[in-house]
Amino acid sequence: MRLPLTAAQLLVWHQQQLDLTNPINNVGEYVELRGPLELDLLVSAVDRGVADTDTMNVRFVEEGDQVWQVVEAASENTPPVVDLRCADDPMGRARQWMRERLDRPFDLTAGPTSCMAVLMLAADHHLLFLAAHHIALDGCSGSLLIRRICEIYNELLVGKPVSERPYQGLDAVIAEERRYHGSARYTADREYWLKALADGPLEVPVTGRCAPVSHHSLSEAGSLPADKANALRALAGEARVTVSTVMMAAAGLYVHRVAGVRDVLLSVPVTGRKGSRARNVPSMVMNCLPLRLRIEPHMPTRELLRQTFHQARDLLRHERYQDFARDLDLGDAAYQQCGLEINYMAFDYDMRFGDADTVVHTLSTGYVDDLAISVYDRQRDGSLRILMNANPALYQQEDLREHLRQFLRLVESLETPVLLD
Repeated sequence: MRLPLTAAQLLVWHQQQLDLTNPINNVGEYVELRGPLELDLLVSAVDRGVADTDTMNVRFVEEGDQVWQVVEAASENTPPVVDLRCADDPMGRARQWMRERLDRPFDLTAGPTSCMAVLMLAADHHLLFLAAHHIALDGCSGSLLIRRICEIYNELLVGKPVSERPYQGLDAVIAEERRYHGSARYTADREYWLKALADGPLEVPVTGRCAPVSHHSLSEAGSLPADKANALRALAGEARVTVSTVMMAAAGLYVHRVAGVRDVLLSVPVTGRKGSRARNVPSMVMNCLPLRLRIEPHMPTRELLRQTFHQARDLLRHERYQDFARDLDLGDAAYQQCGLEINYMAFDYDMRFGDADTVVHTLSTGYVDDLAISVYDRQRDGSLRILMNANPALYQQEDLREHLRQFLRLVESLETPVLLD
């Protein structure tokens, strides 16, 4: 089956063509499984889950100015099982193995554009690894795929017939996008963004500089313990906003303080699935939208939260629009924004493989132009995990470490709704 690309895929395709050897568009995560596990059933579940998912079986063909994705019949491609039980440091060796795989670029024209593996660390400790080019999977899709594999495993474990896949094929995503492009909603979305970006994109690099995308990104991780995270949740409730609003407001305030600007632009990844009947199909339809904030000295916390809430609400009402470059004549700004990205993720990974408990760990979220903050609100202890990535052309590791420390300090200061500095 040959299909056109989604608008989101096409942006990734053009970005990758700038350097075919650059692995920065690779995304990856692993599910840590602790407890009794039937390895052969897990391998079978992965094999069936991959076969069920069109976007895991695509390659790309370029014909003149047109790019196509070809969905091929799933082959008997049993995921590798990597036995690290005898290693001196099984977990350290596993992280090294996964990092080396993520650092290898996928050949989009030859395929496949994704891979999975099972890593054995001990009899009751396994890792389920997923890596893919961002043109094939976005973050929401990874969640859908992992949950499907879990469903299949649990069915096999109790001897039930494997259920039909719960989502449609990739052709449904393409058909839905075509309908959207010819709809009144598309017209309304376009008019909204024409007005919102009438003055052109406002670029606010945190460093004051822009740089080309690198072949890797720097990373630092931290967390807000449960008591402080719960204080933020209470603040969100009092202000009648969401926790994601609080984190976007914090990101805007951070840019305001570090870059010394009042007009702030944030880059906000969204699922791009609002109102779509294909919202549960694994694919790449994620969108990255500009969120503008006006931050004045001594602005009350609650006022900033309400402004962020209203701006984000309007943005999400028009999240499916992706034709900035073509329709708004924004040039390269539609492909690359020099500014801070804030991504709040609360995908539901609460699942068990039989009696084995699970914890999901993110390895890579794709390329970073400047500075990116990912907030994971899926920790069972109530804490918030904060992952900060940076373009190494603009930051040193110690710079990133200090940015993370300062950002966490700022977030904690929002617990009390006082006047902002």
